[in-house]
Amino acid sequence: MNADKEDDAAAEDLRRAHQNDLGEFQRIHPGPPDSYDPVTMLAFQRMVSDVQKKLTEIQERKDDRMKEAKSRVKLFRIYSLYYYVTFWIWLAYLVLCVTTNLFGGSVFVALYLVSIGCVVVCYLIVLLEFRFSAEREYIVNLSSTVFATECIDSIRASRPSVIMQAVCFHYETRTRSVTYTDSNGNLQTRLETYQEKVVTGTYTDAFAYSYWKDTSKLEVTGISQSGITKIKMTLIVDTGDEQTAVELDRQYTDFRLRYRNYDTYVEYNMANHVPGFQKRLAAYTDSRHKPWWINRYAYLAATVLCVGWPYRWVFNAVTHRTRYTVSKVIYVGRTGVEEEGRQTDGDNSGLSVAIRTNGQNGDIELEPRPPPYSP
Repeated sequence: MNADKEDDAAAEDLRRAHQNDLGEFQRIHPGPPDSYDPVTMLAFQRMVSDVQKKLTEIQERKDDRMKEAKSRVKLFRIYSLYYYVTFWIWLAYLVLCVTTNLFGGSVFVALYLVSIGCVVVCYLIVLLEFRFSAEREYIVNLSSTVFATECIDSIRASRPSVIMQAVCFHYETRTRSVTYTDSNGNLQTRLETYQEKVVTGTYTDAFAYSYWKDTSKLEVTGISQSGITKIKMTLIVDTGDEQTAVELDRQYTDFRLRYRNYDTYVEYNMANHVPGFQKRLAAYTDSRHKPWWINRYAYLAATVLCVGWPYRWVFNAVTHRTRYTVSKVIYVGRTGVEEEGRQTDGDNSGLSVAIRTNGQNGDIELEPRPPPYSP
């Protein structure tokens, strides 16, 4: 978190200096950038690109740390497997203690009590991880290829949003009672202090722009004709020109300045959002080839009955995999859109997406619709 604060502070200083430099540049060269001569335009673009390059380097460092955080999420998956195996080991010990006379004495009685607690804790940890597992997302979003096509088509037709968020917080000192055993074996109680994070407010705002265009591919490839295919979805929202990038930077700087004094600490971030977007979808071409046991109720039953991990292994073994990227470009002015349109003459982004299966005669073609590009 400290590294993120340092990067955020550096980015804020960089933006503030850039705004001052930009104001001085426009004072010396009045008028819109379109009216600059080639030499002035080159100097203007170099100034903007230098700032963007430095901001990109800062964002890349933050992205690297975010990837490390995601790897910790995968580590939680490993922990889940570890606790799943531990659960069965302790459960086997409990069964042996109850059904046989192999274990006796005070030590084994203590182990018996410990094993009960371990079984309960391991079971709850496994349940918690299964609740947020990737397999559950795929199963919950499982549908036919026709419905999956309509879902992706709806996402492509939806207007994107760039959401700016500020989380304001501070730390407060709390006290709590702690029980411990002293050197004489007696239980003692003492008061200790600790720091607790207190969030005082979360504020959001959306980047204001005028036009957008969907640039996603028209085809989802890799869908199997038999069985189920998992579709890993990725969302990209990018600025279409330099004018939009500068305006996004300006609005984000204003947003940060607006909330920077709301509390002792403020965390900022930007996230892309499109209505209906899901990170994970699953589709089947023919319901006759869809395994009957792949549904949310069977998944829940397997989890509760402590056979969730074998269920997941089999599910991943019998399903296919593919990827699809939802890509959108935003503009603050129509000029950038018109130039983009001329550069991509013959673009078919106004057509609905098609599912291409791995096999002959496997395409599902839909009717064209109005282009997903509008103010």
